[in-house]
Amino acid sequence: MTMPIKDAPRSGRPWSAQTEENIEEVCRHVEEDRRVSIPILSHQLSLSSGSIHSILHKDLQKKVTAKFVPRILTAEQCATRVWLCRQNVQIFNSNPSFICSIVTGDESSFYTFQPETKNASKQWMTKGEQIPKKAIHHTTKQSTMLIAFFDFHGWIHHEFVPKRECVTSKSYTKTLACLREQLRKKCPETWKSNEYWILHNNATVHTAGHTVTSMMETDMREVAHPPYSPDLAPCDFWLFPHITKQLKGRVFKRILEVQEAVVEVINSLQPEDFEVAFDRLLLCWRKCIAADGHYFEGDNITPVDLEEITPSDSEEN
Repeated sequence: MTMPIKDAPRSGRPWSAQTEENIEEVCRHVEEDRRVSIPILSHQLSLSSGSIHSILHKDLQKKVTAKFVPRILTAEQCATRVWLCRQNVQIFNSNPSFICSIVTGDESSFYTFQPETKNASKQWMTKGEQIPKKAIHHTTKQSTMLIAFFDFHGWIHHEFVPKRECVTSKSYTKTLACLREQLRKKCPETWKSNEYWILHNNATVHTAGHTVTSMMETDMREVAHPPYSPDLAPCDFWLFPHITKQLKGRVFKRILEVQEAVVEVINSLQPEDFEVAFDRLLLCWRKCIAADGHYFEGDNITPVDLEEITPSDSEEN
């Protein structure tokens, strides 16, 4: 006969504050205020700071900072994102060459000086060395604006907006005309068959009546792109961040030097870089659907299998 080795229940103070009742109370307070601090919880629940810390880190979750997103989306905006992404995925499922026929583009500004991030300035040091100091710098006001277009295979067209000018619907229409000319030269087969799609965001110059009319007259088709969705645009989630990263911390005396540096980064990109960018675009569409239209960057989301979506499924969503 085996004898029990655990102590029998008895009255008196419990040996640990991590009881079910205390865990439930801490959980309730945290749900009411996600930013509540350990000292406040300790005072409210008459528990030690160590006990509160143990409950939060062992039984509940760690305190995390909020994730910054471009915009707090409404339920309608989330539904629109899901619906349009589902449309694009269905087109790809029925025609896998669709992703290769997309020409995407956008505009972005680059500055004569943009300070590098704190992470980028890290350096190896030996034990006992004094930590280096770094002065705070701010982004300069002098900048140049790049307009760039590329597809699955590489660059098609890029240009810089002239100094003291801004992008308007009329100037953007001229840019699209240059894009069509470059397509005719670089992709003659695609040009003849007119089997290409334009993917750009919902900026005013892209959706203006003059731009839309010009695209219709030249038979330029657009890829469905939801508003407030930089996470679904290759220029925003890949190209421009990559260029900016290469320019951070570098000082340029003239705008021309900035433009030369941007072109240098552009020319350094390899064909496989563009392929990866468009593969990621397809993955982003699927992740957006899996996240019910919410921003998904940083979330642990496994892309759902969308290979067998029926027409009735897409209509219901």
